[in-house]
Amino acid sequence: MKTMDEMRQQLIDKAEDDLAFRGRLLAEPRAVVEEEFGIEVPESVELRVHEDSRSAVHLVLPPEPKLDMQDLQTASGGACFAHPCW
Repeated sequence: MKTMDEMRQQLIDKAEDDLAFRGRLLAEPRAVVEEEFGIEVPESVELRVHEDSRSAVHLVLPPEPKLDMQDLQTASGGACFAHPCW
């Protein structure tokens, strides 16, 4: 199984090469991720895709370091979407 970082990079690479895929990823991230990787993203997990532009840059911070793996799994409804599980 791929790590979350590998999956993220695969989505970025494909979105850079395929504008239709990029548009769909922005509009329907859950459906695209589920189809691309053959997984089910739990409804308790919010999945957002942001697009940088010349006037907007997004900085994504990791979860609070105070949370351990058990806390992350509990927050995600038992699913493992924390690195390196996802």
